[in-house]
This record gives sequence, C-alpha cells and structure tokens, in this order.
Amino acid sequence: TSDAVIRSGLASSDPLLGDSLVMHHTGKTVAEYLDLYLATVFFITPEQNGAKGNIVQDDTDGLQDAIDKAAATSLMSGGIYTPVVVQLNKPYRITRTITIDGSRVRISSLSGCGIYVDPDGTYTDNKVFIITGNGPNAAVGASKAGCLFDGVLFLTSGDKTLDLFHAVRDSSASNNNGACLHNVNSISARGFR
Repeated sequence: TSDAVIRSGLASSDPLLGDSLVMHHTGKTVAEYLDLYLATVFFITPEQNGAKGNIVQDDTDGLQDAIDKAAATSLMSGGIYTPVVVQLNKPYRITRTITIDGSRVRISSLSGCGIYVDPDGTYTDNKVFIITGNGPNAAVGASKAGCLFDGVLFLTSGDKTLDLFHAVRDSSASNNNGACLHNVNSISARGFR
C-alpha cells in the first residue's frame, strides 16, 4: 500500500477508515476511545434512547437504556469508577422497576423534571429503583463520586405501597460496596406512602 493510499484512508470521514484505523494505547481504536470519552465528558439523556418525556408514553425502556449505556461507558480511574451522568430534562413516566449500578451511574435533573412512577405499573417486590454495584467506594460521598440522585423529582399517586429505593448489598464490606451508601441531593418525593 502506498503512502498516498494510507494518508487518504487516515483522512477519510468514512466510519470504517479515519480514526477507526488508528489504535489508542488502551487497545481500542481512536474512534472507540472517543466514543467512550465523549460519553463520560458530557451526559446521556433518556431521549437519546427513545424516551419522550411527556408522561403519556411509557419511558421505562428509554430510561433503563440510558442508565445501562451510562454504566457501560463508565471508566475506572485511580481504582474507582468515574460515574456517567444521566440527565433528566423532562418528566418521564415509568411502569416497571429500574436497576441502577450505583458505582457507575449518577442521575441528575433540571428543576421540575423527574420521574412519574405510574402506580398501575409492575414493580419487582414493589421496588421502584434497585441500586446495585460493587465498585470501590463509588457512592460514599459527593466529594468522591457525586450524588446518586441530584435534584430529581419523584411523583406517584394512588394507594399502592412502593419502596422508592432498594439497595442490594453486593459485597461483604459496606465501605467497598457501590450500592450500600448513597448521597442524594435536593430530591423530592411526592405521593409516596
């Protein structure tokens, strides 16, 4: 292959050429590394994963997909995960239990935005959010990893008894369990019994 062909391939915007041809020191291509990096620098929204945020559509899948994507793109640095933020920009209606890896994900909300927990939904053991994760010290304090929920408004109605949060203990040492301790900031929970 001539130098001209190589230069042309590296300069190409074709997704199979350009930065997909160059390896990063992490073992990923530069394109793959940038996808991971950009996901951690900015934030992920449920809308990027099909949610509408109109309280009419069931946004459970869009919210869960955003949370799963955030967990998958979280990188480890200095022995702990750097959590990725899922930003709530609208009110989202959910009808099923949501699972969050507390060692890799943070949920933040614009003022007045949040989650409407449909009381007619199906929730595993009446638990709305199941918090998992065993990343070292990932959720202990805002100074280390940020608030698990920051500024989120939780709403429901009806007579159904629901547990808003349920943490699953994934390790034997509580200070080494991303689901054991969590910091929440400026949340509101209305309509829960």
